[in-house]
Amino acid sequence: MKPSHIKAVAKKEFFHLIRDFRSLYLAFVIPLLLILLFGYALSLDVNHIKTVVVDHDHTDISRDFVRKFQRSSYFHVTRIIPEIKVAERLLDQGKVAMALIIPAGWTNAMRADRDAPIQVLFDGSDPNSAGISQGYVTALIQIYNREQLLHFLNRKGLKRIEQPIEGRIRVWFNEDLESRHFIIPGIIAIIIMIVGAMLTSLVIAREYENGTMETIKSLPLHREDFLLGKAWQTCHNNNH
Repeated sequence: MKPSHIKAVAKKEFFHLIRDFRSLYLAFVIPLLLILLFGYALSLDVNHIKTVVVDHDHTDISRDFVRKFQRSSYFHVTRIIPEIKVAERLLDQGKVAMALIIPAGWTNAMRADRDAPIQVLFDGSDPNSAGISQGYVTALIQIYNREQLLHFLNRKGLKRIEQPIEGRIRVWFNEDLESRHFIIPGIIAIIIMIVGAMLTSLVIAREYENGTMETIKSLPLHREDFLLGKAWQTCHNNNH
């Protein structure tokens, strides 16, 4: 391999690319379009989870608990329905992603200091979204349980118990944890590699199409110099 041969092939390819608008289109427009599509259409953020509520309790406590979900930006309570079968049908049809079911006697169990379970159903067709949604529900229930514990202590006239450790978590550089901010840099690198390899194969195929490959074969040029010159110039243009 000779650097002068590689440089000559790359220079020849550069002049050809700036004269051919189709090559410029492939080198610049398609990567930009792919970055926009993958960066903004592909999102791992889970917000505004479509939720239906089945409230069999119909008390002020159950309605207050449902309002916790309605006020959260992570959940979007679309309907409050009377039967579980309707919620199951909506989940099967993909119209909602979560169903919150509050059984009858739930408030009485809480006021009697007994276990008061609730049921939450998720659409598991998207495991990632279902897992993140489960974490949101768990965190919201933990906050609600902490509030109820404080009310219980106040009713009993006991001293308020302070938590020994208070975590103040701060995320740097991406405080909202938006997935596009860490997807796009990786997508850019992948697209540059893919488009660079694709353009290299296209420019070699174009030599056959234009009938200039026989002329190139007659030159004192090794195949390695030819391939490296083509690849270097296409990747260089793609990076710019």
